[in-house]
Amino acid sequence: QHLDESVELSRPAGLQAKDVTFGHVEGAEIFHQVNFKIDAGEKVAVVSQPGGGKTCLSELLCGLNHPQSGRIEINGVNLAEQDASMLRSQVGLVGEVEILDESIIENISLGRPKISASVIRNVLTAIDLMPAIAKLDNGLNTKLSYSGAPLTTVQLQKLMLARASIDGPRILIIDGVLDHWPSHDCVKVLDYLLADGAPWTVLVMTDSQSIADCCQRQISLPEPIR
Repeated sequence: QHLDESVELSRPAGLQAKDVTFGHVEGAEIFHQVNFKIDAGEKVAVVSQPGGGKTCLSELLCGLNHPQSGRIEINGVNLAEQDASMLRSQVGLVGEVEILDESIIENISLGRPKISASVIRNVLTAIDLMPAIAKLDNGLNTKLSYSGAPLTTVQLQKLMLARASIDGPRILIIDGVLDHWPSHDCVKVLDYLLADGAPWTVLVMTDSQSIADCCQRQISLPEPIR
């Protein structure tokens, strides 16, 4: 079975980790037989101490890495058996900033023809980025440098959120980017991510208890085995 056959594409997806063990170095496991289940449409915080493996878990959930043992399933389908391009269409990850030497609108659409300028404006308005872009001489057509100028760090992270969420992935993973934002930016984006009618299941990887408290429930990662 493939992910595109497991449930209607417009629906959030459920997620389950079954006895997942992973480590970059033999004998130094980041996870050992981790288990959790997240129902479709849930908004869940994943918490740990800094360096506790949240980014590693994000990469496993996106198929960028694979467990050494155990399995991760989306709607009962093993990620290890799925094509990478299929996973990218189902799971959105907001983590490191990756900018193309193109315009703002092209950095969001990435050439996806179904993503219109009006949809982009609506998403940017929802995450409170459109007002800043509207002040630029060329607006959405402003070309970004590889460093992301003229946008600030928080604005670039919002741009990554727009890119990842614009086509409604079934699962949306936020890997720590909210932890150091000003509170007003964080509140606006959490309203967008955690809205009752949002088309995704959300995992917010965070060190911040105040951010975790905004989610429906929390999953605590065990300390890595050194």
